[in-house]
Amino acid sequence: MAEYNSYHTNLILLYKFNSLPDEFRSIVPNSTLSNWNNRNVAKIIGCDSLADKDINLLRQIVTSKKLLVAAKALYFVFLLL
Repeated sequence: MAEYNSYHTNLILLYKFNSLPDEFRSIVPNSTLSNWNNRNVAKIIGCDSLADKDINLLRQIVTSKKLLVAAKALYFVFLLL
């Protein structure tokens, strides 16, 4: 039986906002990206609570290499807490 990967909801949202980093896009299979493209993110509980400023911040982080490096570092620090 084939083993399937699970992906964090944030990756799906980033993909839907055309902000998924290339490093993730290259490891996610095309069939999964197609599924994400057809997915209605309005059905994700809490998705509607994302404010426009939060979405814009995510886009800025993804498009700026310095911000992306800083966000990754903070994420790993958060994991250690």
